[in-house]
Amino acid sequence: MNTSNTEIISRLQSIKAEINKIEEILMGGMKEAENEHEKLFHPPKEAAEKLGIPYNCLRQLYLYEDGFPVIKIGSRYYISVPAAKKWIEENS
Repeated sequence: MNTSNTEIISRLQSIKAEINKIEEILMGGMKEAENEHEKLFHPPKEAAEKLGIPYNCLRQLYLYEDGFPVIKIGSRYYISVPAAKKWIEENS
């Protein structure tokens, strides 16, 4: 293999690791949500209330922090509250 192939393979492995990490966070959130019998993703204002933090603080997290458990559908954001709790605990 030449250098460019090695670099491509390395980058693909890195991307795969990131995808696995995101899946793990989301699946953990799904298990917690199933136990609580509530929906998995919430609009940001609802999520801020459930997390007990100001909306503006949560907005900074989901817009600017890599790895924060948020999905964007169209122009709207949705947050996994259980995964967000875990992310905040691990990153604070």
